Amino acid sequence: MRRRLRRLKRIKTLLIEELALFSVEYLLVMSVGVACLFLFYTFASALLRNQLSNFDNNFTAFIREFSSPAMDSFMTGITFMGNFEFMVFPFFVVFIYFLFIKPHRWFSIKVPVVAVGSISINLILKRIFDRPRPVLDQLVDVSGFSFPSGHAMFSFSFFGLLIYIVWFFVKNPVLKHGITLILLVLILLIGLSRVYVGVHYPSDVIAGFSAGLFWLLLSLLVITIVEKKIEKSQGSFDPAM
Repeated sequence: MRRRLRRLKRIKTLLIEELALFSVEYLLVMSVGVACLFLFYTFASALLRNQLSNFDNNFTAFIREFSSPAMDSFMTGITFMGNFEFMVFPFFVVFIYFLFIKPHRWFSIKVPVVAVGSISINLILKRIFDRPRPVLDQLVDVSGFSFPSGHAMFSFSFFGLLIYIVWFFVKNPVLKHGITLILLVLILLIGLSRVYVGVHYPSDVIAGFSAGLFWLLLSLLVITIVEKKIEKSQGSFDPAM
């Protein structure tokens, strides 16, 4: 009887600790998500009131002060890394890895949800705001609307997902932080490259970053909640948010 009571008490303690940890994570994710929504709303509302000209013009002029033939080649290469033609390869590599090589039901769901959802939402947002591209000397050929930047939104959501995967699976702290830093720098460079090559306003990029991070957090949070409920009902929860 005492053994059974001790076991029940231990289970109760573990459940309370798990709930507390999940609550802290939930509040943190919610706080960052709200900040992303506020940032996107700020730039979207300013766009609708035609109040972004000074910000966009000054920031674009600053970025283009660094122009040179070598920088042109570098930024053109960086912006290509945000193109669909490039991004489709790492997407399928990660998706196939979790689907066949190291099967993981929930990560094989998270990867396409984050990627496909990010692209779809960006196309909808572009249609809603209907902002033309900048009238500048463009170093690459583009089409479609400008706000928010699809490169910025997708790179933040997808490479952000890779950072999340790295923190979940990589145990070596040096390797973990090194890969994270590289991916963060790549995200930032892709955003800056869109301004440098003349196909986006800085506000497009910032709005794309905020929308991409919001979608990443929302996707992971919702899928994790569903995962916990299903795994608990089956009696085996693998805590992989």
